[in-house]
Amino acid sequence: MDRRVAQVLGKIGSEGLYLRPRLPVIDLARDVGLSPSRLAHIFKIDAGVSLGQFARALRLDRAKELLESTHLSVKEIAGKVGICHASHFVHQFQKVYGVPPGSHRRRTPSLDPRMRASPSVGSRRTIKAA
Repeated sequence: MDRRVAQVLGKIGSEGLYLRPRLPVIDLARDVGLSPSRLAHIFKIDAGVSLGQFARALRLDRAKELLESTHLSVKEIAGKVGICHASHFVHQFQKVYGVPPGSHRRRTPSLDPRMRASPSVGSRRTIKAA
C-alpha cells in the first residue's frame, strides 16, 4: 500500500474526519503532497473503495455502535456521524445492514438493562391493596 494512502487512512480514522459532513479531501491531499484527484485515484486502487465509500462505511459502523449503546434518536445519531438528513441516513443504513436503524436497535440485545425497552403501560400489572 502506498505510504500516502496509509497516512490518509490513519488521519481519517484517528482524527474523526469521517464524522464531518464533508470529508476534507483537499486538505488530506495537501497533507500528503498530492492533488485531490491523484489522491482519489491511488486511494481507490490501494483501498479498493473510494474515499467517500470508505468514510461512509466508517460513519455507518459508528452509527451502529451508537444505536446499540445509546438512547439517542435516529436523527441525533445521523447528525453525530456527519449525515445531515435522517432520511438519507436511514436509506444508507438499510442498504448496508438490511434493516432500518430503528429495527436494528430493537433487534439488538443490550447488556445494559437501561437500554431494554420498558413494558408498555397496558401490560403493567397492578397490585391491589389488601
